[in-house]
Amino acid sequence: MSKTEQAYQKLRHDILFTRLLPDTPLNLKKLCDTYGFGWTPMREALARLESEQLVQSRENRGFTVASVSEADLKDLTKARLTVELAMLREAIEFGDEAWEEKIVTTHFRLSRSKVDARKLTDADFDAWEVLHDGFHRAVLAACPSKTLHYFYDHVNAQLLRHRKFLAISPAIKAARDGAQDRENVLRSLENAVALDGHTAIMNAVTDRDVTLATELLTAHIQLTRKVFSVAKPKV
Repeated sequence: MSKTEQAYQKLRHDILFTRLLPDTPLNLKKLCDTYGFGWTPMREALARLESEQLVQSRENRGFTVASVSEADLKDLTKARLTVELAMLREAIEFGDEAWEEKIVTTHFRLSRSKVDARKLTDADFDAWEVLHDGFHRAVLAACPSKTLHYFYDHVNAQLLRHRKFLAISPAIKAARDGAQDRENVLRSLENAVALDGHTAIMNAVTDRDVTLATELLTAHIQLTRKVFSVAKPKV
C-alpha cells in the first residue's frame, strides 16, 4: 500500500473504533508524529476521510473527528433500513447453497464470542463487532447490486462509530456501575448484542422466508437507537 493508503487505513480504523473519539481535534503535526507519516500522506488521508463524513473540516479550526448524535443515528438508521432491506430481498432471491453455508459459518463464529453487556470492555466489543459485521455481510453477500453494497459500506461505517460510542460512553458505563436506570440500559444493551436475534435472522433467511426475515432485520436494525434513547449519552 502507498503511504497515503496506510495513513488512511490506520486513521479510519481508529475513528471507527473510537480510538479517536467524536469531536476530537486532529492536529496534523501530532497525527504525523503519532502515526509516523509525512504531511502529504496524512493530508490526503484526512481529505479522503472527510469525503466519507468521518472527519469534518471547520474554517480556521482544522480537522476534527465527525460528531455523533441522536439525530444522526435516526437518519443513519433510516438509511440502513432502506439499503439493507433491499439487499436482503435480493440476497434471498439470488443466494445459492454456498451463500447459505457462509451464513451458518459466520453465525457459528459469532456464537463463540461471549459478550457480557454488564462487564463490557473495549476489547470484548471490538472482537464481537468484527464477528457481528461478518455475519451481516454474509447475509447480504448474495445481493448482486454493487451500488447497494457501496451505500451499505458507507452507512455501516457511520453506525459502527455510534455503536462503539454507546458501548464506551459515560452513560453506559455509569449504568453498569449502578445508575438509576441501570436495568433498562443493560437490558437494551444485552438485546443489541444477543445471539438469539441473529439466530432467528439466519433461520428465516436460509428458509427463504422473505416476510419474516424482513420483519426480524427491521427490528434488529432499530436496536442501536433503542440503546441510545435509553442511555441518553451526552454528545
